[in-house]
Amino acid sequence: MTRDSIRQGLVEELQPADEITRFYRFVSKSDEMECWIWTGTRDRKGYGRFTAKRAGKRASVGAHRFSFERFKGEIPQGFHVCHACDNPSCVNPDHLWAGTPKENDQDCCAKGRKIAPARRKIDRSEALTLRAQGWSYLQLADHFSVAPSSISRVLRPLGWGGQISLNQHSPRLRAKAQS
Repeated sequence: MTRDSIRQGLVEELQPADEITRFYRFVSKSDEMECWIWTGTRDRKGYGRFTAKRAGKRASVGAHRFSFERFKGEIPQGFHVCHACDNPSCVNPDHLWAGTPKENDQDCCAKGRKIAPARRKIDRSEALTLRAQGWSYLQLADHFSVAPSSISRVLRPLGWGGQISLNQHSPRLRAKAQS
């Protein structure tokens, strides 16, 4: 049995009355609109863990996932349960939503919990001019705040799909082209 099939256990099977009662023993609610804080076991990232019955077997599941299934229904295959409140220990179903991994990643970036990969534009003509003046790839990378491999891709002949002649590059490449 795969991990996903255990996670996707039937909602009815997952939540017998005694299991729901046990779940609520680990929930601290001060107000219906506020976060419901999971007071039970948490993983190293702060997400609650709850032992629930899945497909006839006991399994450790995310407390927020259990809450989502209890109040909102089955989680679509391959989806994450995301927190609108950004509190990993929250199990309030009003704060939870199902999203694709991409949506979860975008949400993390939008809220500043994860830095999106930088998409910097490098002024190719400036890079070529500085390279002709003897700047190293490391110096150019530092100047443009990118990795040296990005400089290499920009300065490579026919880089970016353009029609770039070799005589625009370093003397070494010009000599190679002429031989």
